[in-house]
Amino acid sequence: AAATRMRMRMQAMHARTCAADALLRLGRRQASLAMRDSADAMALEIARFIGDTARRAAFLDAYLQRARNR
Repeated sequence: AAATRMRMRMQAMHARTCAADALLRLGRRQASLAMRDSADAMALEIARFIGDTARRAAFLDAYLQRARNR
């Protein structure tokens, strides 16, 4: 059950990130920023579930790297 909830959170975070990109391409900058903030909050929520400090840092680094490349 916990693994399913984590996968759902990951999918929601990815969907929000994609939506933020789409909104930006449509010229809806404010809506894009709000959606990006929502994705960032979801990433932090997911990171709190990762008990190992090194893995948590790797997850956040990977998320931030993808965010910078968009």
